[in-house]
Amino acid sequence: MFGATIAGGLVLTGIGWAACRCVARAWPRVDWALLIDLAAPFGLFLLLVVATARPLFAGGVSLAVFGGYAFADAVKRATLLEPVVFSDMSEFIEIFRHPRLYLPFAGTGLVIGGFLVIVAALGAVFVLEPGQWRWSPWPGATLLALVLVIAIAAFYQPCLGVVARFARRLGPEGEPFADAKRLGPLAVLPIYGAIARVERRRRRPAPPAPQIGRPRSTAPPIVMLQCESFFDARRLHPDVPTGLLPAFDHCVRTGIQSGRFGVSGWGAYTVRAEFSALTGLDVAALGFDRWNPYHAFAKAPLPSLAWQLRDQGYRTLCLHPFDKRFYGRRKVMKALGFDEFWGEEHFADGERAGAYIADAELARRAAAILRDGSRGLFLFAITMENHGPWASDNGDGPLADPAPKLPDVPGGDELRRFLHGLKHTDAMLGTICETLAGLNGGLVAAYGDHLPSLPAALSALGFADNATDYAIWDARGGCGSRRDIGAHELPAALLAAQAGLG
Repeated sequence: MFGATIAGGLVLTGIGWAACRCVARAWPRVDWALLIDLAAPFGLFLLLVVATARPLFAGGVSLAVFGGYAFADAVKRATLLEPVVFSDMSEFIEIFRHPRLYLPFAGTGLVIGGFLVIVAALGAVFVLEPGQWRWSPWPGATLLALVLVIAIAAFYQPCLGVVARFARRLGPEGEPFADAKRLGPLAVLPIYGAIARVERRRRRPAPPAPQIGRPRSTAPPIVMLQCESFFDARRLHPDVPTGLLPAFDHCVRTGIQSGRFGVSGWGAYTVRAEFSALTGLDVAALGFDRWNPYHAFAKAPLPSLAWQLRDQGYRTLCLHPFDKRFYGRRKVMKALGFDEFWGEEHFADGERAGAYIADAELARRAAAILRDGSRGLFLFAITMENHGPWASDNGDGPLADPAPKLPDVPGGDELRRFLHGLKHTDAMLGTICETLAGLNGGLVAAYGDHLPSLPAALSALGFADNATDYAIWDARGGCGSRRDIGAHELPAALLAAQAGLG
């Protein structure tokens, strides 16, 4: 009986491991990477067997955990065109804090229903499966402590250097799809993590020098708008109305410069564009930290646009109507040179659009800040309204069709809701520009952080571009030049425009 239950638990564990491999299309090859890939599911099985004396329960838990991982990996590949990487682990807590940002892409009912069924099944197995030996808490606690000590030691000096060199010898290319397929989807997590931790010290620029007693600037304000999922959607199809974005068109026509905005993410990962637009660093230069610079890289002070303007005497303020803990921004914004970071607590009872603070509300708050003290102000505002999913049950009721002639495509309803949100973002941009015009000067730089995660609709329309759009506008007017840039080129372009403010 004991041998049968152990075998059964191992089979269940193996099924969970195999599910991860199938999603990544990683076929077994005997090498060190295979052993690393096996370590997590079978290590969890061993730990739970020792802790509970119930092999079938242990195997069931391992199957649930790694089957769930395989499901998440498959969903991310389908919706964001990327596999799970090590820095995604820092977002795990956000699934519980902000489930709406994650669960609808996988199917909220499916995820919640599946979770409840799995918990009930595992509970039943735990109750019905007899313990295979007399239970004691000490073996399990001892093994857990040993595993934690080994895991922690592996990621700190002096062990870290040895671990990272070993990881390098396994030959990761830094391309997640290929590495997950060749090394294994579970193996790449510690391999990437160890290399990134060593790289971080070498790649991170020296922190900015502290400036003491800086005089307060009286220069006109500078506003940078990071617009959620924004891009010129008229590029999608000729039947998207030409008048969709009048404020953006005004900025393009009368501003300093505009064009395509190169970003490294698709459908998510706002912080990649955000990091580059604030620091001038291309995320490709971050090595294995490029998938989420806020995971660890940006949590120490870095040279940035905010630091530069702060050194010129500007007051630097970040305004974001959402949880300041999300992506670790509460710590990151301070490291990137912001004097103040105002989050959702400054939008109590503010107007909402569905689940999020409306762009109109953000525009009103930003305009009030500018009117109260615009001279010598750098305001970085991050919108939230047009964040997906663009489901019909988001509480905003029926909406007028913003593109009635657009052909029916898979995901067409979500696309139309996205276009409706684009109009709100455009109106926000118009409010900011009108406010600055009334204050006799100031700059606006507006850009989209990434394309919306609407893979079915965009694919059906034959749209394969990865770039968003941007515009830099001066209240005094400009020549309206066209120039495509990457996100990391925005700080230099904005500083060049600032030089002409006077």
